[in-house]
Amino acid sequence: MENIYVGIDVSKYKFDTCIKNEINELLMKARTYDQSKDGMERFTKDLKEITNQNNILIGLEASGKYHRNLMHYLLKQNLRVREFNPLEISALRKGRIRKTKTDKIDAEVIADAVRWDVKTNTERYLADEEYLKMKEMSSIYNRVVSKITDLKIELHLALSSLCPGYDSLFSNILSSTSVEILKRSMKQTRLFQISEKEIIKILDRNYSNGTDIGKLARDIRDTFNNSTCPDYAKEALVTDVKFILMQYDTLKKQKQQIEKKIKRSVQKINPESLSIPGVGETTCSII
Repeated sequence: MENIYVGIDVSKYKFDTCIKNEINELLMKARTYDQSKDGMERFTKDLKEITNQNNILIGLEASGKYHRNLMHYLLKQNLRVREFNPLEISALRKGRIRKTKTDKIDAEVIADAVRWDVKTNTERYLADEEYLKMKEMSSIYNRVVSKITDLKIELHLALSSLCPGYDSLFSNILSSTSVEILKRSMKQTRLFQISEKEIIKILDRNYSNGTDIGKLARDIRDTFNNSTCPDYAKEALVTDVKFILMQYDTLKKQKQQIEKKIKRSVQKINPESLSIPGVGETTCSII
């Protein structure tokens, strides 16, 4: 019995399909289905009209979250599914004589990828719900990290007006040391009223003996003392910095919580990549 190869290109509200046999013949004209339970049921019904499901191989391009509901539905129907990296499909598309990109053409490219027996490193995990759970957690982790990066940018901008030069004194403006100093300094009625002695105490808890803590404390005080920020802007900027630090505290807790969940999932799956030196659970969940 010859195999049937199905390529599916998924978007937010719909998915396009292409079905071929082993000699590259189209078995069904390209069709578009709604990204809904009804659309998924219509698609599987159309498949069954063409062939017995035991010889069907389906490929989907990983498209953020959009493909996951459909992929899960197909797996529950005991269909064989492969997930392709968008870079793999892009490379195959570039190899075509006609390089036009449409959803229907992408579905055909994915069908060809399955037909050519292109292997993917996730194929054996797709039916493993623990693996899928880990990937969902990894997606959340990436979003949290991205938000923290955005907060760093916002904090750099605010401090460049409020106390220019402060951010250049720290390799990470959101380090525990920097955050503690800022929290002690950002008060509407007593802006920058933190003594050099208090700064030294904070630095002493976080820096090694190789750091000239006294000089760093003086440099920090100098950025506060030499602020040229106009009075009318100070209240808004201090409020902005406070809000940024509050958001960071929340995101940091979320990041720690999601890292624990990822660690548990990765340890249950125990993938081969975990044996690579320097690759921890969080990195393993991403690659």
